[in-house]
Amino acid sequence: MNQTRGISLYVLGAAVFALTLSSGDVAAQTHAAMTVNAAASSKGVDAAMRKFAKLSERRQKAVLAEVRAAVKRIEDPYLRSLLAYRQAGTKSGKARKKPLKVAKRRMNSETGVDKSVSMIEQLPFKPRCEFRFAYGDIVDREPVAIRKRASKRTKHRARMKAEIEDLLAGNAIDSDYALAAILCELDNDRSADDHAVFLDSWKNGAETFYQALERTAGNGTGVFCYDAMLSDWVKRCIPKKHEDRKAMIRSLDDTQTAFYRMAATYRAYRGVRELIALSLILPSDVRLPEQLAKRYEDNGGNAYSTRDVIELLLAAHDGDVGATVRTILTHLEQMPPVLWKPGFNSVQGLYHAQDALMAKITAGGRHSDQTLAQQKAKRMDLRNTIANVARGALLAALKM
Repeated sequence: MNQTRGISLYVLGAAVFALTLSSGDVAAQTHAAMTVNAAASSKGVDAAMRKFAKLSERRQKAVLAEVRAAVKRIEDPYLRSLLAYRQAGTKSGKARKKPLKVAKRRMNSETGVDKSVSMIEQLPFKPRCEFRFAYGDIVDREPVAIRKRASKRTKHRARMKAEIEDLLAGNAIDSDYALAAILCELDNDRSADDHAVFLDSWKNGAETFYQALERTAGNGTGVFCYDAMLSDWVKRCIPKKHEDRKAMIRSLDDTQTAFYRMAATYRAYRGVRELIALSLILPSDVRLPEQLAKRYEDNGGNAYSTRDVIELLLAAHDGDVGATVRTILTHLEQMPPVLWKPGFNSVQGLYHAQDALMAKITAGGRHSDQTLAQQKAKRMDLRNTIANVARGALLAALKM
C-alpha cells in the first residue's frame, strides 16, 4: 500500500470508528501509523538487502545498475552538476610529490594515539576514493573494513553492497568521486606543498603530524615536536637564502614557533577547502567532521555560520556546484609568501563572495534567511527523494 494513502485511510478509519476521540488522540494515532509504516519500510529494505547479499556477483551488479539508473533519472540541477564531477573524480592523476623518508619515532605518550581517524572515515557514506592534499592525486580505498587477503570478488561484492546502502540513505550517486574532484579543484595553491608533504610524512604514533595537530587544535593539548623533526623541517622546507633560516638554525625555540605558525596557516588553507567541498556534498542537517564543525559550523552565533554562507552561495547559483566552486575560487585568499607569518584569513573570501551575490540571494524581495531555509529544505527533500527512488528500484529489481 502506498504510504501516504495508508496513513490517510488509517486516519479516516480512526475518525469513523471513534467519533469521541479528541483531535490530540487522532494526531497521536496518526503519528503511530506513520511510525508503523516507517518500520515496515525499514523491514522491507532489510529483507531486500539480505536477499541482495545472497545473489551471485553478476546478479548483484545488474541490480545495482538498475538502482543507479533509477536515481540518475531524478531531474535536479544539483544532481546533474555533481555527476559532472564524477568523471574527474575517477581520474587518479599523477602525484605532485612523494612521501619523505624520515626516521621512525615513538609516539609521544601524552598526545599520541594508537589509531588515526582521517576526515574521510567520518563521513556518512563509504568513499571508494580519496583526494590526497599535498600530493594532489586521487587514490582508491576500500569503502568498508575488509580482511587484508580478501579476494577481488569479495572486495567487489563489498563495494556494491556499500554503494546500494549509500543510495538507500539518500546520498547522491558517486558522492565520493565528486568530493575528491571538488577538493582537487579547490587545492589551487602550490606554495605549501613541501610543508604539507612534511606534515604528512612525519608520524606521531599511528597519526601523521597533520592529523595530530588537527585533532588536538583548540583542546588545550599541544603536540610534542621532536628536535630532529624541527631540524629536518628547516633543512627540507626553508630555502637556504631565506632571511629567517639562520635564526631558526640558531634557536630551536624560534624554529618551533615558526613551525606551529606554518602548520596553522596550512590547516586554515586546507580546512576551509574541506569545509567547502563537504558543505556542497552533505545536506545541512548532517554534521561535518568534528574538527571542521567546531570551526565552521558552530561559529554562527546570532548570524550565519561559515557553512551557512556556502549554502547561500549554492542557492545563488541555483544548485550548480561547479559554478559555485568557480565563484568561490575567485574570492578565496591565497596563502602568504611566508607561511609562518601571521595574518592569513582563509574564510574572508567566502563572505566577499556572499556580498557580491547578495542581489541574487535576496532576489524577488526575499530575505536571506528565507533563501537559506528554502535551500536547506530543498537539499533535505532531495535526499529523501533519492532514498525513496533507490528503495523502490531495489524492491522492483528483486521482485519484492
